[in-house]
Amino acid sequence: MVREPHFYFFGVPVFVEPFHWLVSAVFGVAIHGFTLSALIWVLLVFVGVLCHELGHALVGRRFGQEPIIVLSGWGGFTAWLHPKTLSAGQQILVSFAGPAVGLVLGGSVWLWSTHASLPPSPVFSRAVSDFIWVNLGWAIFNLIPVFPLDGGQISKAIFERFLGLRGLKWAHLFSMALAIGLALLALPMRAYLLVLVFGQLAILNWSHFQASRRWVVREGRPFGNDESDTDRLVAREAARTTFRAELQRGWQALEDRRPALVRSIAESLLVRAENDDQRYEVLHMLAWGRLLDGDPEGALRAIRELPSGKAPDALLEGSIRLELGDAKGALPLLAEGIRGRGDDFVAIRLAKAVALTGDIRPVLELLAQSEVAKEIGPRAFQVIFEEVFRSKRYLEAAELGKALFERFQQGRDAFNVACALGRAAKSHEALEWLERAIDAGLEDPSVLDTDADLSSLRMLPEFQSLRQRAGLS
Repeated sequence: MVREPHFYFFGVPVFVEPFHWLVSAVFGVAIHGFTLSALIWVLLVFVGVLCHELGHALVGRRFGQEPIIVLSGWGGFTAWLHPKTLSAGQQILVSFAGPAVGLVLGGSVWLWSTHASLPPSPVFSRAVSDFIWVNLGWAIFNLIPVFPLDGGQISKAIFERFLGLRGLKWAHLFSMALAIGLALLALPMRAYLLVLVFGQLAILNWSHFQASRRWVVREGRPFGNDESDTDRLVAREAARTTFRAELQRGWQALEDRRPALVRSIAESLLVRAENDDQRYEVLHMLAWGRLLDGDPEGALRAIRELPSGKAPDALLEGSIRLELGDAKGALPLLAEGIRGRGDDFVAIRLAKAVALTGDIRPVLELLAQSEVAKEIGPRAFQVIFEEVFRSKRYLEAAELGKALFERFQQGRDAFNVACALGRAAKSHEALEWLERAIDAGLEDPSVLDTDADLSSLRMLPEFQSLRQRAGLS
């Protein structure tokens, strides 16, 4: 579930899963029992993992990535909201940055503790020892070249740099062999936790190796050939659900107004699209995500990448043009996009385009078509009327309101026409439309006395007659 970050650290959003506290508490109690040192352990793990991931995040941000940090049960990880392809050298620097922070922090405290006279407090001594282990020990462990540890990420980048696609294969095989060897070494030492950890890592690398073989065969590329588009393969490797399931998740995120998640899903799916139809749908999703996230220029770039011969959705293109200031170009597209749907999302955008241009002809054409107007419904047209009225285009609003009343015969619409005509100083015509509103069943006649738009009419004798006709004393 996408949610607001718990806090920001050096400008990076940080999410903390409840399982993070649980696992660190279990280890703290296992090491120190139910003591103050166990609580200090939990806090030190939190700070150590956070600083480790911050190293990845800051270096990644230096290379144009948009990082988020997640503290999870077995440590944490840094993810990128809008992943960008990095060179092998950049990948190595990003991967090494996390352990580097631990090496500096833990190493500094270790050097200080060996030369300084520590206070005679067992709790303080254990805290210093735990700090060194959490930072320096975790950094050294993470540099073991077994994927997906940071050392494994570094070795993978090196293999791919020199061997291309073959490097991806050998990186996983190397990680698997090393993990098995380390598990066997830990077994006689009765370090069963390490046996379990390295055993799981060996299985993970074997599964990645098998999956990458299937993908390469599917693409028709033998392992012996170099592959320049490894980003696509990596994205596929990271996916845990089918393409269609992820696509549905992205559209649901769009419905839930979560543009950052929409962008993230679309970016990951784009490199996995296998045909023009999939690419067409993913690019539409990406464009919507960028548009709603305040990046209309990025949305425009996305629709320009659509497969040749495939036009963008009219509503999407119209919304992008509107946000970029091209209301005239957006108007016919939005008028086409509102057909068959009358929700406020579309109506508000069409209303804005009409108000900016003063051109109500596309809306009048929609109202002139009985079935089309009924599918859209009166609410959408009323939204458009209100926006035109607020822009002080009173004559255009009146003409639009007349067509709306003729189509749906609602007293509210006739009353709105009278208000627009009143503001346009067309008093007698406004009185005629007030009469129509009353005849059509004006729900609240008291608005005749309270609505400021009718101020110019209230001194006319005919207005008093209309009041009495409406049942006002």
